[in-house]
Amino acid sequence: MIRAGAYYGAQPLKLVEHETISRSPADSIIDRVGTEAIRRGSPRGNSGFLAREAQKYRECLQPIVHAMLRLGETYYDNIVKKGYLSGVRAEDMEDKDNRLKLWVQTTDKMGRELMETVCSDMASYLTPRWYTWQSQRLRWVLGFEWGYQKAKCGSLPTWKKASQDFHDMQYVAYLVQADGLLTKDKRLVTPLARAAFPDKIVCPVLEDYASAAPTG
Repeated sequence: MIRAGAYYGAQPLKLVEHETISRSPADSIIDRVGTEAIRRGSPRGNSGFLAREAQKYRECLQPIVHAMLRLGETYYDNIVKKGYLSGVRAEDMEDKDNRLKLWVQTTDKMGRELMETVCSDMASYLTPRWYTWQSQRLRWVLGFEWGYQKAKCGSLPTWKKASQDFHDMQYVAYLVQADGLLTKDKRLVTPLARAAFPDKIVCPVLEDYASAAPTG
């Protein structure tokens, strides 16, 4: 698809690094250097490029996901301490779409206070226009969801499952700049995207996206 005109997305963690260093929001979620490398490269060379990028990503991923799992554990502990277990286990909490909307609303109420907690060095100038803001926002939402899962099922997600959720979450955070997402993932991407970015288009196929996109 990239050879046909699609673009290779910037690594989410690189976007955060760029914004941290530049003290300004990333001007694009597209990795233009990577896109050109793939378009000019051979299939074998592209496989090597993508494998190297994936390895760099995995090396950075582990401490972040472990920290998020600790966050989920903290939420679970708070649920227990405040006597909310029966409410969390209620039937009306089983609808993931509504549940994620609740987590988003709860996170958004914290707003800048949350950013001062997780990005203290950047909090004074971060705004929702930054990829970093949206990434941290959605990490917090996942923490709520993982705490709920432990309250409901007795355990946090495995590291592998949590890593997959984190990867999907970063894809959703692209909506800070993208007009919409093409995805068939109904497990997390679709409900999370619709909860966090209700004004953006989320569709499973290109034809549906084209019909939903505004005209004129």
